[in-house]
Amino acid sequence: AVVGRTARDQVGELVFRVYLLSAVSAAVAVLFVAKLVLCVADDERTGAVGAIIAAVLLALSVTFFRRATTGDVHAPTAALVAASLYLAVRVGQRAGAPTILALAFLAGLGAAGLDGSYRLLLGPPLLVLYLWRLRHGARSVLAAPALVVLGALGLLAYAPVRLDRAEGAPARGVEVSKTLYERAQRYLVRIERDVGVLALVAAALGVWALMRVRKKALAGLLLFVLTGDLLRAVWMPPVGVIDPQSGAPFLLVTSVLVGSGL
Repeated sequence: AVVGRTARDQVGELVFRVYLLSAVSAAVAVLFVAKLVLCVADDERTGAVGAIIAAVLLALSVTFFRRATTGDVHAPTAALVAASLYLAVRVGQRAGAPTILALAFLAGLGAAGLDGSYRLLLGPPLLVLYLWRLRHGARSVLAAPALVVLGALGLLAYAPVRLDRAEGAPARGVEVSKTLYERAQRYLVRIERDVGVLALVAAALGVWALMRVRKKALAGLLLFVLTGDLLRAVWMPPVGVIDPQSGAPFLLVTSVLVGSGL
């Protein structure tokens, strides 16, 4: 009884729940990375191998592991990005109304989230995707704005106070570089240390493989998120370019590209 009461009290602690949310969100992000690789694979067997490699690469990267063990908004945002990328691919494959509306609801959650990266990285491509589906007769797209608003309001009702750090007040141990070149250099060095040069080369081959099999729209979507994360880190200090928390969307997409290139 004492053990049960102690466990119940611990789960009730806000700090514990926030850290638990980060861990669960990171696991969800890894899951959807694997599902995304499987979704775009032409062969089921090679797709399964690629999905495993992509999931392991993401899960074992230092930056992503830190997201999973830090009580902040980064891991939940990564989970939303991964899930939205998967659903966006399904919508692009002409999935039905449930998938279209589910993606809209996730977009609402991400748009109202405490981390602005979702709006910057996925807002424009999702808008283009929905306009394309509407042009091709998907009437359920007309209900998507209501689901976006519902998701945004639901998140704001649950978390009405912003918990992220104030601008100009980086956390302890975070260096703020002063030049664009220094930010970009340190960002790319951190990514290279996370996954290695071979993984980056494999990701480039993944882009080529997607283009070769006429999946240019998917390659464009992934490259948009990839370059958007880099530009956001370089142009919007002190967005953790030297902070160990930065680079997760870049790593997420890199893992997908590595798995897709196999």
